[in-house]
Amino acid sequence: MDVPTKVELKFTYLMLVQRPSIITLGNYVKVNKKMLLRVLFQVLTFTIAMMQFNNSLRHEATYPNKILQ
Repeated sequence: MDVPTKVELKFTYLMLVQRPSIITLGNYVKVNKKMLLRVLFQVLTFTIAMMQFNNSLRHEATYPNKILQ
């Protein structure tokens, strides 16, 4: 990587660290890194739960009379 690119990347990094971006939605919600991570984890948890539910329905459809042990 050349020197100007390294300088630009360092500048961008320092700007993000010193002044983290915050988006306000009509003064109701401040969207920052912490909130984005919380939403991401909630979506991930929901997705995992839905995948497990789908898997159990598929298993039940394949083996309708078998009792899970």
